[in-house]
Amino acid sequence: MKVLEKINEAEQQVLQALSATQERVVEGVTAARSAAGQASELFPDLPKVDLPDVELPTFAEVVDNLTDFWLAVLEHNRAFAHRLHGAVTAAPKAKRATRSRSTGSRSTKTTTRKAARAA
Repeated sequence: MKVLEKINEAEQQVLQALSATQERVVEGVTAARSAAGQASELFPDLPKVDLPDVELPTFAEVVDNLTDFWLAVLEHNRAFAHRLHGAVTAAPKAKRATRSRSTGSRSTKTTTRKAARAA
């Protein structure tokens, strides 16, 4: 089995565990909401909280906005990782012969390489 296949299997297990945990959270919130509804019936005189006069986004809008943001972050990171991989795996550029400023002669490496080719 290839390493990437093993990694994909592990990722699927993580996603399954995440889904199971999320389902339990939804069930718990549903039960808590039901209990809170019963509590408000028991205590109808509880004060109401006034919110400032602003237009608040819906829960779905907040979730969608945050999800879109994090998807964009992931895409930026993917592009960065590919660029970084390209920089690491690119063949190094050959260095040109440099001339010494003081003498005007070519560097020793270049002279040695030319002598080796000529031999």
